[in-house]
Amino acid sequence: MALWLQRQEGIYHKTAYYAWRQLRQAASTVSINRRHGGGVDSSDTGSEVGDCLEESAGDGVNHPFVPQSSVAVQELQIDYKAPKFLASRTTRDKVVLPMESDCFDIFSCLYIESQPSVVTGHGSAWLKIHARLKVAARGRKAESPSKFNTVFVWDEGHQQSFFARPDAMRIMQVHVIFELPDHLRRYPHPLAYIKWFTSLHRRDPISDQFVVTHSMSNHQPNVSVISVNHFVCPCHLQGQCGKQISSD
Repeated sequence: MALWLQRQEGIYHKTAYYAWRQLRQAASTVSINRRHGGGVDSSDTGSEVGDCLEESAGDGVNHPFVPQSSVAVQELQIDYKAPKFLASRTTRDKVVLPMESDCFDIFSCLYIESQPSVVTGHGSAWLKIHARLKVAARGRKAESPSKFNTVFVWDEGHQQSFFARPDAMRIMQVHVIFELPDHLRRYPHPLAYIKWFTSLHRRDPISDQFVVTHSMSNHQPNVSVISVNHFVCPCHLQGQCGKQISSD
């Protein structure tokens, strides 16, 4: 009975995912207009986002939100749970050398353009990636919890392609989306401090879904700083159920 319930759960999640992708397809039919100087509010969705986004020059990355300016390294290490922020100096492209005294512009989220899929049938769409702290309640506005999204990224050595294979992508969690200070700004895109998950090599024999865990290095989380143009699309992870149901 427990195995049957797990299979049914796997089917339910897969069906719900395809239904969600079809809704995204409907939203993506709205044209993305070029509008300079028009920001996007965090509550905008669907066609509102489509009307406000400023399409970037062919790179599929957009960060229309006004950043939080001059955030100190200590605040990033504690509040954003990025203790190795300074230690993660090597990106996939080159080495950056921030110092303890440097301050950074932080983005609470950004948009990436997803490519059409022949599997789910959806067209291209703008998807939001969050990396934000908890916002306390204010007036009639309820408290907003912290949100650090998990994202598919192109694995090192693989180029972006229309057909994405599991071995060409990895999953990671975004903790900080930031731009370097002016004296270090050599990148056309913002950077992201991320924590890796293990590769997509193992599947659950019951649900046939991929099984991943936090990637570790020397008993510490495996972290990196990468450019946001490596992002593919958001990824939803769910807890793995045991094979037996407790009698309690």
